[in-house]
Amino acid sequence: MGLLDIVPLGSEAKAATSGVIGAGMGAVAGFVWGRFGPSKELKLLKKEHKSLKDRVDELERRLGNVDQDKQTIAVIKVSIMRQLAWRDGKLKDAEKLFIYEYIMKHLDLEADVKVEAMLEVTIAPTKFSNYLSFLNSSKNKLPALTVEEIDGFESALIKLASCDGVYDKREEQFIKQIIEACSK
Repeated sequence: MGLLDIVPLGSEAKAATSGVIGAGMGAVAGFVWGRFGPSKELKLLKKEHKSLKDRVDELERRLGNVDQDKQTIAVIKVSIMRQLAWRDGKLKDAEKLFIYEYIMKHLDLEADVKVEAMLEVTIAPTKFSNYLSFLNSSKNKLPALTVEEIDGFESALIKLASCDGVYDKREEQFIKQIIEACSK
């Protein structure tokens, strides 16, 4: 039973009663607002608005310096490197250092993205077959790589695979599959 169910008339009477009550409450609120003034609240709102505007301006300035497509590609490349480094089930120090250096030297990554990527390198990734399926299914949504970018990335993957002193057939096959997925 609602508040207006105490009125024993039809729904038109309830609507009219509701309108009268609403108008009366609005009048009282308007009187109180006008009498005591919104100056304190308005000042607080203006201050909060300026603070939020400053934060938005700072974020826009930071984002304006980074090409989001290039950053997306860079994050995917680091993710692929992590897949390769963990291919044998463990992350060796040489592989970890190679990826850290790659991340730090990458100009297309913002500082906070670099930190997050470096932290995630030490976490074992999902299965490679799932990852390759994801890459192939997302190909149309991702920015395209140039031939030079693909060649450079292949070179980086080969260096990563051999930085622990062993470059085996599984790593070679992995790199081949990734480069094929990037080239499509």
